[in-house]
Amino acid sequence: MSEVIYVDNDPRYIARECVKIPLTFQNCGDIECGAIVGIKSDGYGERVRRAALTADAAASATQLVLDSIPVNKGDSVYIMKVDGSALENLGAVTDINTATKTVTVTTGLTAAHATGSFLFVKDGSEKAVGVLAEPISDDGSEIQANVYIEGIFDTDIVTGIDSLSIKDLNARVVNNILIV
Repeated sequence: MSEVIYVDNDPRYIARECVKIPLTFQNCGDIECGAIVGIKSDGYGERVRRAALTADAAASATQLVLDSIPVNKGDSVYIMKVDGSALENLGAVTDINTATKTVTVTTGLTAAHATGSFLFVKDGSEKAVGVLAEPISDDGSEIQANVYIEGIFDTDIVTGIDSLSIKDLNARVVNNILIV
């Protein structure tokens, strides 16, 4: 049996000139360093739990194929088009197939959604506020962690980057570098 040694990644591309603030997390699950995070309506931090459709979804569809699975069974989810229009409440996630990256929801779509539309948990954390500066191991208690709100980051390490998080952070991506 070999010993597993934990190695942390630093999301910063340039170590200086990054501004960070403390944020409290609770019951958020384990979150890796470099994750894009937001603040839930209860004031606690949470990773931005959003994924894009990888296949068009017809009106009344309840099974959606995504680029990742950021949700859990029982989560109440919403969908919207890439431009932020056509927001729909899809109810709870009833099934998740990780092999096909498919989630099943209780309420069918009222309108068709094209590839790229976003499925997300609407709890306040869908608005990105920063990049997690250190990993979180959730044990159910309150955990304070630092979040970068300004800086230059390596997109190979930062997770959860999409067009909405870039807009929320007032950021841009140039040559695989996230500038916030």
